[in-house]
Amino acid sequence: MSDEKVFYYGVTRFSVYFPRSTAWKISSQLTEHDYISQLYSDERLGPRFDIFLDRALPIYESYTERYNYKHIIQYSEELPQKWKDKLFEAKEKYPFLLLYKVRGEVDYKNIIEEGVSFSSSGDAVVVVFRVDDDDLLSHDYLDQLSHYAAFGFFGMSVSFSLGVVAKYQCGEYRDFRVLRKHLMSQGQATIGKFVKEEERFYLPSSVSHMETDLHRPVIIDSRKPAFLQTLHASQDTRASVGEKGNISVIDQELSNNKSIDDFESFISPFPTIIDDFVKCKESRVILLEYTSSDGKGFNPSFEVDISQAGNYRVSYELKFEGEVLSNKKGLLLCMGVASQDIAEVSGMSLSKRPEIGWFKYIPVAGGAVKSSFEFSVSECSSVDNIFLKEWAYKGEFEVIMLVVERLGGVV
Repeated sequence: MSDEKVFYYGVTRFSVYFPRSTAWKISSQLTEHDYISQLYSDERLGPRFDIFLDRALPIYESYTERYNYKHIIQYSEELPQKWKDKLFEAKEKYPFLLLYKVRGEVDYKNIIEEGVSFSSSGDAVVVVFRVDDDDLLSHDYLDQLSHYAAFGFFGMSVSFSLGVVAKYQCGEYRDFRVLRKHLMSQGQATIGKFVKEEERFYLPSSVSHMETDLHRPVIIDSRKPAFLQTLHASQDTRASVGEKGNISVIDQELSNNKSIDDFESFISPFPTIIDDFVKCKESRVILLEYTSSDGKGFNPSFEVDISQAGNYRVSYELKFEGEVLSNKKGLLLCMGVASQDIAEVSGMSLSKRPEIGWFKYIPVAGGAVKSSFEFSVSECSSVDNIFLKEWAYKGEFEVIMLVVERLGGVV
């Protein structure tokens, strides 16, 4: 049920032409003509319209069933007509959209003030949140935000810090990872208020989302996934960045986060990406699945094909006997001499000793250690085995489980 005294407004800047802004990486060292051409190119706008129209708006439409919710789309006169037509068509399909042509200023407070003044018979809480055109918010985003939609939180902001990050490529989402980071732009909200006696809307000034906490109190909520951050090749923040080694910048970013297996918690809140996730998960390949109550004892080696470029995950459980001092660098998991010529393995380190090659530290502790890690291989190789080698730890251990997977969604 919606609360008549609470109004929610989402705001999306749809490629607003704002050359003085430092946010646009593509504007660096470009003439004004080239900047506009690149800003409104089909290569750049195509994925954004696909994501916003087909993935985001169906989710946001569901908000209107329970809340007083409108979504402001800011666009510029310079936006080519074919893209404007798509926005106007979306407006016809989704009446909760408010199209706002930016003319020098990007302030939207007057739209909100007029809307709330017309709809509210008294004072009201007004919550404003931002989301980019190529990111998604969860279907229960407003349910989460509603906990803070109260006069007592006026002047504060809300940062939802748990979400999903995934790569968008060829019209599909791929390689889904858990993302936990404070002060993200996706769904960052600010609590304002409308005073009926004054017919005036009060909202703290906009600031850089990463510096919000320097200007006002920020509520951090990481209890449930609230957003999906999209990574794709035509984004402004990556337009001037190439590859690191032979691994794309996007794959480098993704390799810092764990892949998602928990469908219910992390994927079901985003109904428009479920089919992509299922397809991605079905394309995973288990290369090695070893379990044994006896283990292989000291310095075990396992045959496994890691010759293809792509993303991999190693899951393991090791058992240590007797008194063991915890050490984060107790063992090494190595790819050996066959791996030393690989240009880049994101998530592992290259040893100066050829027989070790690319490796990962494996911690030791009393009893058993169970964990996993992921890495990305930049190119085809001749790696056909991995092995565990003592390092800081010199005692006996038992391999209870070792699984190696090549993750899906990789081109």
